[in-house]
Amino acid sequence: MKQSIFLSTVIVVTAVVAFVIFEFVLGNPANFRNGELRTVPDNLLGTVYTGGIIVPILIGLTLMNLTLVFERIFSLRKANGKRSITVFLKGVQTHLMSGRIDDAIKECDAQRGSAANIIRTGLERYKAVANEKGFDAQKKMSETQRAIEEATSLETPLLERNLIALSTIASIATMFGLLGTVIGMIRAFTALAKAGGAPDAIQLSIGISEALINTALGLLAAIIGIVAGLLVVGSIVFVERVLKVDDPVGAVSVHGVNGLWGLISLGLFADGTYGNGWNGVEGTVRGLFYGGGGGQLAAQVIDAVVVVIWAFGLMYVFFRIQKRVQGIRVTRDEEMIGLDVPEMGVPAYPASLHL
Repeated sequence: MKQSIFLSTVIVVTAVVAFVIFEFVLGNPANFRNGELRTVPDNLLGTVYTGGIIVPILIGLTLMNLTLVFERIFSLRKANGKRSITVFLKGVQTHLMSGRIDDAIKECDAQRGSAANIIRTGLERYKAVANEKGFDAQKKMSETQRAIEEATSLETPLLERNLIALSTIASIATMFGLLGTVIGMIRAFTALAKAGGAPDAIQLSIGISEALINTALGLLAAIIGIVAGLLVVGSIVFVERVLKVDDPVGAVSVHGVNGLWGLISLGLFADGTYGNGWNGVEGTVRGLFYGGGGGQLAAQVIDAVVVVIWAFGLMYVFFRIQKRVQGIRVTRDEEMIGLDVPEMGVPAYPASLHL
């Protein structure tokens, strides 16, 4: 119910904001040569307004997309808990190794988040059946595992919430952009046909502009959602399956890969509204898609490469030192039996799968 209310609210609010932007910002008479008639644009804002009814729809979809992206970021951070997962799990492990189940449960209460809720459920179930005389060790393990699986099934939908909405918005934004293109081209050629021998150049140019504007806005809204989603999912699979690096919270994908995408995107989508005088460079910043050529994109790619080299190099040196001083691997025995029990305190798989 709460999820439906949230999505309904987002739809209504973004629709209102999109209409206000379209009607009072883009449609401001100051943006047109003929004022209140608003048919002959005098700048970029007025030109976007001539895109017609598809423009506020695309603005609304873009705002919805951005809202849901930020909601996912904040929700996933909240699901992570108050402290570092590593610190939390070490604390729980310490309590369990000492047989202090109540202290481990208190640790989960203090941490909160999805992982803490799942572990807390398992610990409470184990505590409930620990002293049951009719339960042998195998049955106690099975009951605890079942409780953990039920808790996981409850937490998973919270982590996956709004992902379907994001993919849907990315898809329909493209469709609306293409629809706007078709409508604009129809208007352009209709004006050309009605003009007879000499076409109305103004109406023709407005129709063509409408087609191009709607296509650009629709594709931009789709690109934001699709590329960000593909980068996160694809990089998580690459890091874990190809590089064989255990990154349970997707930090490399979210902060590293999508951060690099943000740097490169500036070289593609910067529209020239800012940047004049930054770093001693005259003129605003324009990306490849806004007439800036490949210079800014090349600069952003170089920036991304420098960030990767610096971050990887620095962390490589740091972990090499840490390996010498403290060590970064578990014992061979723990590695062979798996890290679910040593690190988490509970088995990751049903007892029937353990050999």
